[in-house]
Amino acid sequence: MRNLLFLLGLAAVLLAGCAKQEVEYTKKWGFGFKDKVNYAKIKNAQLTLELSPGSRKFSAGAPGELVFILRNRGKSPVRIPEWYKFDPNNLSIQCQVWLPGTRKPDPDMWLDVSTPVKRPVWRYPVTIPPGGSHFVSSRLDFPVNLVVTPGTERRYFIKAKLNLKSLDVAAPVEYITIYPGKRINLPENLRKSNKRGQ
Repeated sequence: MRNLLFLLGLAAVLLAGCAKQEVEYTKKWGFGFKDKVNYAKIKNAQLTLELSPGSRKFSAGAPGELVFILRNRGKSPVRIPEWYKFDPNNLSIQCQVWLPGTRKPDPDMWLDVSTPVKRPVWRYPVTIPPGGSHFVSSRLDFPVNLVVTPGTERRYFIKAKLNLKSLDVAAPVEYITIYPGKRINLPENLRKSNKRGQ
């Protein structure tokens, strides 16, 4: 009987230890516990965020992808425990149409085009070495509903920042260009069948 009580007590201690270790692991890494963990500000991080040069031209009628480059300009590695595992959630993105005759965006005309936060939230800590960079991208959906007249284009201002409480890093305001979508030349037999089905 004493042996049984001893074993039960030992099991309880081990289970308590495991539970404590699991909680500490959760707090340390933050996997899926965004609302329960306070991430401390990362100090002395020399990070910059910029729109990739290859992510400035898109076609109307199709989704695009905005790619940003997070660079470590400092001499020490920067570790970001708060980083979202679902990459687009690390960015807060806004846009507004570039109206003819204007040179800069209107502070009151920004529209949020960020990707909604995916639930449940999972974290994936990222470390950027000195002189290194990390690419982060987000899908751009609004060009799908645009119609651009052939021979013309539409421009939109874009501003973005990290969607993290531990870092305050924003990209310079840029612009993207939406061009007319590519027309698909259907074979003659398919064009006739399409007309019959209309």
